[in-house]
Amino acid sequence: MHRVSFTSVLAKAGPGTKTRETSPMGDKTDKAEDRTKWAEDRTIMANERTFSGWMGSGMGAVGVAIGLKAVFGAFEPTWAAKAVASGFLLIAIVIFWAARQQASKTLSGRRDSRPARH
Repeated sequence: MHRVSFTSVLAKAGPGTKTRETSPMGDKTDKAEDRTKWAEDRTIMANERTFSGWMGSGMGAVGVAIGLKAVFGAFEPTWAAKAVASGFLLIAIVIFWAARQQASKTLSGRRDSRPARH
Protein backbone atom coordinates (compact mmCIF):
# COMPACT_ATOMS: atom_id res chain seq x y z
CA MET A 1 0.00 0.00 0.00
CA HIS A 2 1.36 3.38 -0.98
CA ARG A 3 1.27 6.16 1.60
CA VAL A 4 0.75 9.69 0.41
CA SER A 5 2.18 12.35 2.64
CA PHE A 6 0.50 15.67 3.00
CA THR A 7 3.61 17.53 1.83
CA SER A 8 3.79 15.45 -1.33
CA VAL A 9 0.20 16.37 -2.13
CA LEU A 10 1.04 20.05 -1.69
CA ALA A 11 4.14 19.68 -3.87
CA LYS A 12 2.13 18.08 -6.71
CA ALA A 13 -0.62 20.68 -6.62
CA GLY A 14 -0.59 22.99 -9.59
CA PRO A 15 -0.56 26.79 -9.50
CA GLY A 16 -4.37 27.15 -9.68
CA THR A 17 -5.17 24.34 -7.25
CA LYS A 18 -6.72 25.25 -3.93
CA THR A 19 -5.01 23.41 -1.12
CA ARG A 20 -5.33 23.54 2.61
CA GLU A 21 -2.23 24.38 4.56
CA THR A 22 -3.27 22.33 7.56
CA SER A 23 -3.07 18.63 8.14
CA PRO A 24 -6.16 16.48 7.56
CA MET A 25 -6.64 16.37 11.33
CA GLY A 26 -6.32 20.15 11.59
CA ASP A 27 -9.94 20.78 10.63
CA LYS A 28 -11.20 18.46 13.38
CA THR A 29 -8.84 20.06 15.87
CA ASP A 30 -9.99 23.55 14.89
CA LYS A 31 -13.63 22.55 15.30
CA ALA A 32 -12.91 20.98 18.68
CA GLU A 33 -11.12 24.13 19.83
CA ASP A 34 -14.08 26.22 18.67
CA ARG A 35 -16.50 24.02 20.61
CA THR A 36 -14.28 24.33 23.68
CA LYS A 37 -14.24 28.12 23.39
CA TRP A 38 -18.02 28.16 22.99
CA ALA A 39 -18.38 25.96 26.06
CA GLU A 40 -16.17 28.35 28.02
CA ASP A 41 -18.33 31.25 26.85
CA ARG A 42 -21.48 29.41 27.95
CA THR A 43 -19.88 28.77 31.33
CA ILE A 44 -19.08 32.47 31.71
CA MET A 45 -22.63 33.45 30.78
CA ALA A 46 -24.06 30.92 33.25
CA ASN A 47 -21.72 32.31 35.90
CA GLU A 48 -22.98 35.84 35.17
CA ARG A 49 -26.61 34.70 35.49
CA THR A 50 -25.84 32.97 38.78
CA PHE A 51 -23.99 36.02 40.08
CA SER A 52 -26.96 38.19 39.12
CA GLY A 53 -29.30 35.83 41.01
CA TRP A 54 -27.14 36.00 44.11
CA MET A 55 -27.04 39.80 43.91
CA GLY A 56 -30.84 39.84 43.64
CA SER A 57 -31.12 37.68 46.75
CA GLY A 58 -28.74 39.96 48.62
CA MET A 59 -30.67 43.04 47.58
CA GLY A 60 -33.86 41.31 48.73
CA ALA A 61 -32.32 40.82 52.16
CA VAL A 62 -31.38 44.52 52.23
CA GLY A 63 -34.97 45.36 51.25
CA VAL A 64 -36.31 43.24 54.11
CA ALA A 65 -33.97 44.99 56.53
CA ILE A 66 -35.18 48.41 55.35
CA GLY A 67 -38.81 47.24 55.34
CA LEU A 68 -38.56 46.15 58.97
CA LYS A 69 -38.20 49.80 59.93
CA ALA A 70 -41.53 50.60 58.29
CA VAL A 71 -43.28 47.61 59.87
CA PHE A 72 -41.73 47.91 63.31
CA GLY A 73 -41.33 51.69 63.40
CA ALA A 74 -42.98 52.11 66.82
CA PHE A 75 -41.86 48.75 68.13
CA GLU A 76 -40.64 48.52 71.71
CA PRO A 77 -37.92 47.56 72.53
CA THR A 78 -36.24 49.20 69.56
CA TRP A 79 -33.12 47.08 69.94
CA ALA A 80 -35.06 43.95 68.89
CA ALA A 81 -36.16 45.45 65.56
CA LYS A 82 -32.65 46.82 64.98
CA ALA A 83 -31.15 43.40 65.77
CA VAL A 84 -33.45 41.65 63.26
CA ALA A 85 -32.72 44.30 60.60
CA SER A 86 -28.98 43.99 61.30
CA GLY A 87 -29.30 40.22 60.94
CA PHE A 88 -30.80 40.64 57.46
CA LEU A 89 -28.03 43.09 56.53
CA LEU A 90 -25.47 40.56 57.72
CA ILE A 91 -27.16 37.89 55.61
CA ALA A 92 -26.99 40.24 52.60
CA ILE A 93 -23.28 40.83 53.15
CA VAL A 94 -22.64 37.07 53.38
CA ILE A 95 -24.61 36.52 50.14
CA PHE A 96 -22.63 39.25 48.34
CA TRP A 97 -19.33 37.81 49.59
CA ALA A 98 -20.28 34.24 48.62
CA ALA A 99 -21.37 35.38 45.15
CA ARG A 100 -18.05 37.10 44.57
CA GLN A 101 -16.07 34.11 45.82
CA GLN A 102 -17.98 31.70 43.58
CA ALA A 103 -17.67 33.95 40.53
CA SER A 104 -13.93 34.35 41.10
CA LYS A 105 -13.52 30.60 41.51
CA THR A 106 -15.38 29.91 38.28
CA LEU A 107 -13.44 32.48 36.27
CA SER A 108 -10.06 31.43 37.64
CA GLY A 109 -10.74 27.83 36.55
CA ARG A 110 -10.75 28.76 32.87
CA ARG A 111 -8.15 27.21 30.56
CA ASP A 112 -6.66 30.51 29.53
CA SER A 113 -6.86 34.11 30.59
CA ARG A 114 -8.34 35.51 27.40
CA PRO A 115 -11.04 38.12 27.87
CA ALA A 116 -14.61 37.05 27.19
CA ARG A 117 -15.84 37.65 23.65
CA HIS A 118 -18.72 40.09 23.25
